[in-house]
Amino acid sequence: PSFRVLDTYVLALLGFAGLSILMFFRDRGWHPAGGVVAAIALAFGASASWRVQHIGQIKSFALVWISLWLLSRALERRSVLYGIGAGLTAGVMLMEPDQVALLGSYLLGAYVLNHWLTAPDRAQALKQSLAPIGAASLVGAVLVVVPLVLTMLFVAGSNRPQIPFAEAVRGSLHPASLLTFLVGDLYGALDPKVDYWGPFSESWDPSELTLAQNMSQLYVGALPFLLILTHGLTRGHAAAREIRFFAVATLLMVLYAVGRHTPLFHLLYDYLPGVQLFRRPADATFLIGGTMAILGGYLVHVLATSAPSSAGLPKRLLALGLPAGGLLAAVTVAVYQRHFMDAWQPILFAAVWLAGSSLPVANLPRLARLAPRLGVVSRAARAAGVDSVTIAGALKIDVSKIGRIDGVTLADALAATPRSSNV
Repeated sequence: PSFRVLDTYVLALLGFAGLSILMFFRDRGWHPAGGVVAAIALAFGASASWRVQHIGQIKSFALVWISLWLLSRALERRSVLYGIGAGLTAGVMLMEPDQVALLGSYLLGAYVLNHWLTAPDRAQALKQSLAPIGAASLVGAVLVVVPLVLTMLFVAGSNRPQIPFAEAVRGSLHPASLLTFLVGDLYGALDPKVDYWGPFSESWDPSELTLAQNMSQLYVGALPFLLILTHGLTRGHAAAREIRFFAVATLLMVLYAVGRHTPLFHLLYDYLPGVQLFRRPADATFLIGGTMAILGGYLVHVLATSAPSSAGLPKRLLALGLPAGGLLAAVTVAVYQRHFMDAWQPILFAAVWLAGSSLPVANLPRLARLAPRLGVVSRAARAAGVDSVTIAGALKIDVSKIGRIDGVTLADALAATPRSSNV
């Protein structure tokens, strides 16, 4: 296919993933502004943006969220038709297995288990879900049985049927990369004027260069992450029953991604089927971006629909201290690595975006007081406040990244490519 067709395919996949999240929010009656924030952050954040050239993993990533929406409808509406749809999309996701598809399948399975365990009547929930889950399983099995059997036969004849643990954990996400949740492009992975100096670089450790510089980027936007730090953690909204699943999933995916830096990955490697077949636990950053986007969007919903409330002084200090502590940690790492002059600009930009994001966060509760009198106008204003910040943040990250590849603008690269050239 041509570059144009390939780009259209990738962006369409991400677009359908975002639309699925919008529908997921709509089905739950969550605020549309939250759905838009979640959809934008999911489609243009973390590895969905930084690793957009990994077409197979982008496909798996998009199909995870499409399958999640269809699966949720199948369970909630006891619909065999939606079950068939979920089985179809999940089956296509698994036909060309990669680690994103593996983790996505476990996420979908855990979602079904969570549906059963959190239902008021577990036995009734299990009974009512048998038909849609059975339909999904049957359709998915029909699609994947031949490709997976052929893959297993190929693996059986391979001289490396599984990845040794010592090799697999070399692709673990470095804990210092977690700072990119807060500071986009902290280590200069994007800036053509800066030699990348973060984890897995010559500057950081010349003996460990396993991951490419774009594989350690986790930024999903200032607004979602600010809400997770403030309202999600300090006020406990991330523990609410309706969103707890995604909060726990985010935590588990982060622990999986950092690999050798916690004991969890060794247990998963030994006992969780499929993990031994893949290297690079850092691939979990795809799923981290998705679950964090949903969590951040839900917190926008809480902020836009709940009655205004004031937190006590300790919680307010913690809400200020967490982002400030993250910025201070970024400064400390930059100074310690002797790259502060390379890092001061992204750290400053992060502080500006956090300050800009705090404006709609602070004003949404005030607008909520006027909601009964302003009606539609209030709802539109609240939506515009958070969505404009999110869209601006998405444009800041993605347009600048897509526009340059190793210091060469995309326009220049395409201009040097014959029009008839195909990939």
